[in-house]
Amino acid sequence: MIKKIMHQYVLLLSAFAFFFCQSTETTNQIKPVTVTVPTDAAAHSLKKQTTSPEVTPVEKKGEKRHGGRCRAKKKDHKKEKKAAKKTIKDMSYEELKELKGRLVAQKKTDAVIKCLEKMVAQCKDITELKACMLELADILFDTGKLVQAEKMYTEFAKLYPGSDKIETVLYKAILCAYYSILDAQHDQTKTHETIDLATQFLEREELFDTYAGEVKKIKKQCYAKLLENEENITNFYLKRNTKKDLLAAEGRIKDMQKDFGQILPEAESRALALECTLAERKHDPVMALQKQQELTIALSKLGDQTTDMTLASAEKPRSFTDKF
Repeated sequence: MIKKIMHQYVLLLSAFAFFFCQSTETTNQIKPVTVTVPTDAAAHSLKKQTTSPEVTPVEKKGEKRHGGRCRAKKKDHKKEKKAAKKTIKDMSYEELKELKGRLVAQKKTDAVIKCLEKMVAQCKDITELKACMLELADILFDTGKLVQAEKMYTEFAKLYPGSDKIETVLYKAILCAYYSILDAQHDQTKTHETIDLATQFLEREELFDTYAGEVKKIKKQCYAKLLENEENITNFYLKRNTKKDLLAAEGRIKDMQKDFGQILPEAESRALALECTLAERKHDPVMALQKQQELTIALSKLGDQTTDMTLASAEKPRSFTDKF
């Protein structure tokens, strides 16, 4: 019995050994295959490699050069765009000088003025500053900007008193003040200023012989304007005809005779005419008759010797509104 069992056990072991050997050989013959799925980036790279033709090194070099030129053009365009956006306020002196030349050619006067104003503020060269200030002053004068022009002419005269153009500069400064005078009904501050400028000019009459005659005429006209202003004020007091106003009118008449009697030939007769009216307001017929007789004599002496209120050669700026 035991022998039979042992025999069966040996048979089972042999069968098991045979089966194990067969399965090992099959496993060695069939090798496993690993499949990987490509990512999106890898797939895109693979597609690009399969579709694009081969590029030679020369072609690549050409493409690189072309790309460099494009980038350079873009940079230049950006620079030009930035320069175009640059305002006068941000420009250097040389940039302003170049811009001013273009603006003058285009006849853009207001822009030229702004450009020159900035140039005057920035200029450090005395010779160039002299030219800039004079050019700016003349443009301001020609366009009727008389206050700014007078200021620029005055500053020029202070900085360059020995300039060969100093006579013309001072004369134009006087004209700026003169053309800014208001009529006789309004404030006469500018009239007094013009007289002061004319007086200073005529102190150098021996040197300033070109415009001395015109300046004398301007000064006389300014005094005539002041006389007219005093006459208007006196008539205002006479019209109100109160005791206080008549005293004020009498004081004004005396001042007129004192201030203008030696300067204007017509001052005496105009003062006498006011005195006639004053005597009538005071109900003094004797005084009125006496002043009327004096007035007749003064008028006969005067003749045509009245102050000429026009300038012979001085012309007002083109754009200036006539105030007279």
